[in-house]
Amino acid sequence: MVASLTGAGDCLVGGTLASVCAGLDILQSLAVGIAVAKIAVEIESNVPSHCNVASITDDAKKILFAVKELAFDRFTVHLRINNSLRMDMQFTSE
Repeated sequence: MVASLTGAGDCLVGGTLASVCAGLDILQSLAVGIAVAKIAVEIESNVPSHCNVASITDDAKKILFAVKELAFDRFTVHLRINNSLRMDMQFTSE
């Protein structure tokens, strides 16, 4: 449930950058950033005073799985539209 959007962007950036610095790849890092931002929108204060690492990890895994699933679905649809299985196909955000 959304309580407030204040601080969500800060948490997104902070979670993403901290994850990049910890050695995660960009998709993993963005998933962590989104998971931290999720916490921010669910509370009244601007930024959470504490975070549960297990909860963030669980949410980040769900987010990453959903992103990969969506990317695969879009790729499959793109292949069907073009009636081609070329390996040089480029991904676009249509």
